[in-house]
Amino acid sequence: MPKTIEVEIDAAGRLRPLAPLPPLPVRALLILPEQESPASPTRGATAAEALKLLASPRYAKRPRSQPDEVSRRIAELRADWDRREG
Repeated sequence: MPKTIEVEIDAAGRLRPLAPLPPLPVRALLILPEQESPASPTRGATAAEALKLLASPRYAKRPRSQPDEVSRRIAELRADWDRREG
């Protein structure tokens, strides 16, 4: 079964796997996405940046919903989905 492993390619064209590789040598296909996702978990934010966000006034003042309101909305969306499936 094929296995997908994310890699980074540096400016010199060297591949750096972000997960363990199977025993080498091995053949592989390289598929380049059209653009990188800015929300990729392996890019961008560090733990220090995440802690900074959590301590920020912007995060403290974020809108919050009541748990029963969230549960009600989830139930509505599930019911809507069931109607579309059926």
